[in-house]
Amino acid sequence: NKKYLGLIRNFLREGWLLTYLFGASPAVDPSYVDLPEGFQKAGEAFVGPHATSIRTSHLGYYSRVQNQLAISLNSLDEYIKEIQTAISTPKEEYLSIPSQLNNHILQIENEHYSRIRPKANSKDGESPLKALQSRGIEYIEVRAIDLGPYHPIGITTEQIDFLHCFLLYCMNKKA
Repeated sequence: NKKYLGLIRNFLREGWLLTYLFGASPAVDPSYVDLPEGFQKAGEAFVGPHATSIRTSHLGYYSRVQNQLAISLNSLDEYIKEIQTAISTPKEEYLSIPSQLNNHILQIENEHYSRIRPKANSKDGESPLKALQSRGIEYIEVRAIDLGPYHPIGITTEQIDFLHCFLLYCMNKKA
């Protein structure tokens, strides 16, 4: 658990490199959001100046409320406790949204938008946090990779090899 959490902390510090090298979603459909100043029309979409990955910006997988959370990665117990707090703590502004599952900061534990997350294989009916609590971290889920639009499966062998080396670097670097 300690090694995985150290890997995750280092990944969060250094992961900008992956977006810089492999970011592949610089365009956004104009119906999606009010576009910030400076976006330029490119076909049917709009592209931000010098953009590499709109998906990993505040226009993509982003939650202003979650961005204010400081989920600890110092220990697995702290991580679990803070995710449990987020899924059981009401957020007043969510009361008026009818499509919400509930009015909590996180609707469910898998809603935590992080570029990388600790995971354990869930058994039938077991929640992801209960699996982590029972068996510890069994693997990590990297969520910071854009699908490459020029590759049939979205990623190249070279990118996978680089990611593998990068994760080993993150695991072995002092956290």
